[in-house]
Amino acid sequence: MARTLDIINLMAYDFHGPTWEPNKTNHNAPLIKSPSDPSLGLNVESLVREWEIAGIPKSSISVGLALYGRAWTVAHPDSVGVGVAALGPAPGGAFTEEPGYYGFFEICAGIKAGQLKRQFDRYARVPHANGQNIWVSYDDVESIRQKAMWVRQSGYGGVFVWEMSLDDFRGACFQTRYPLLQTIKRVLATPLLESKTAGGHTPVLFLNMTGQQGGAMAPAVERPTPSLGSFSKSSTCATYYHVKSGDTAWNIARQFDISLQDLRQYNPGKVDLDFITQGEKLCVALPNLQRKAAKMHIVQRGETAWDIANSHGIALTDLQQRNPWKKDWDALFPGEELQI
Repeated sequence: MARTLDIINLMAYDFHGPTWEPNKTNHNAPLIKSPSDPSLGLNVESLVREWEIAGIPKSSISVGLALYGRAWTVAHPDSVGVGVAALGPAPGGAFTEEPGYYGFFEICAGIKAGQLKRQFDRYARVPHANGQNIWVSYDDVESIRQKAMWVRQSGYGGVFVWEMSLDDFRGACFQTRYPLLQTIKRVLATPLLESKTAGGHTPVLFLNMTGQQGGAMAPAVERPTPSLGSFSKSSTCATYYHVKSGDTAWNIARQFDISLQDLRQYNPGKVDLDFITQGEKLCVALPNLQRKAAKMHIVQRGETAWDIANSHGIALTDLQQRNPWKKDWDALFPGEELQI
């Protein structure tokens, strides 16, 4: 296969589901094996490693990411953990209609409406949500970011998704369209010197749409021309940029020749740059200040936030304050970059 095929798409999802495992909930696509999961090898990392061990070059491996969830009807409405008793597939979604199968846009709408409550498995690195006797395992912005970072740092060829129409294509949940695809693009479309893997290539994103074959999309980033009225100034910020429709934090940073980390530093009150909205004001330059390169730490396997802070002689609270975008400090993963 390695000699014949340029790219091998690994369907790294559907490890568990209510149709074939109706009596117990479990994660659809865990990144890493969770202690709560007795099954061996049914996770993204184990699957991909097996193909690598079998002799497939890393550059030929494209890791599949799911933009949907697998949902069970649970026996007790308060069931929140992994592996709880279930009664089979949950009723089909209003749009997807298939029992036990929800698009991300349906899941996030349920969470936004308060019908589902999100939980995050810090071992498996994926979320699940429960409510109204439904338990659903899915991927969201946080888990998709971790998976894409793992692909990039591990040196694999890229990712593909199943499938585009299941993302929040209207931007109903986060005020930005296609938040999962945007997250993947931001992770993979890093500056060339940073994103090249050990094999010398840059990971790419393959987009799969229903009824169409996925094609390679080069991770090029647009540099939009600023429109009149996009800028303003204050005593604490040399230049503010007013976000326009379709802008992403990555595009804005590239436009002003600063790093994404710089953009985070210039806007300490902005917790999550994944979600910026039209009309929002972001600082893109500080007054009378020569920009200095931030000192970064790349997380190694098994490291904790306390280990990192201690190794650099700083307090854990300092580490957290310097990385305000980081939501879950229990969910560190190899290859993640932290400012120290």
